[in-house]
Amino acid sequence: MVLFSKHYTEAGVAVQLQAVINDALKDITGPPVILCIGSDRHVLDCFGPLTGSMLNQAGISVPVYGDLDHPLHASNIPRELRLIQEAHHDRFEIAIDASVGTEVEIGTIKVRRGPILPAKAVGKRLPAVGELAITGVVGVRQNQRTARPITYGSLAHVYHMACLVSQALINWDATRCGNKWS
Repeated sequence: MVLFSKHYTEAGVAVQLQAVINDALKDITGPPVILCIGSDRHVLDCFGPLTGSMLNQAGISVPVYGDLDHPLHASNIPRELRLIQEAHHDRFEIAIDASVGTEVEIGTIKVRRGPILPAKAVGKRLPAVGELAITGVVGVRQNQRTARPITYGSLAHVYHMACLVSQALINWDATRCGNKWS
């Protein structure tokens, strides 16, 4: 179920994103785990790790996995997910990842209930991740038969979407988590 779908340049998007995240997380009973998926080796796929780095630099009070120094990517995600789920059994998972869409959707931040399927855009089958999915559309969907990494596009879109998503989660943490679980 899609809760939010807005281009990062739309007027009021930061306030609207904040409201959606606050509402989506209002009923969780313990601190969530944030899983930022992607690679630091592909500029457009760094949306998740860049967001993770911003969250970690801000000192968010909930666990964040996947940043530019230690990304959660296709090669390590099955193993890392097992370790994360052992360490944080039954925690609500927020998954953050880059996604593909149409040309018009590039720069769109989407929030929906349900998991992310990492590396689906490049034809890989990896475990589903998360209960709340936050994605940033970074490139155009390719033909599935010739699925290949997206190699061109704007880092500016990735950066601005990561700033908005990380700030919304930092604000949520400051108002909800800090008071509720400390």
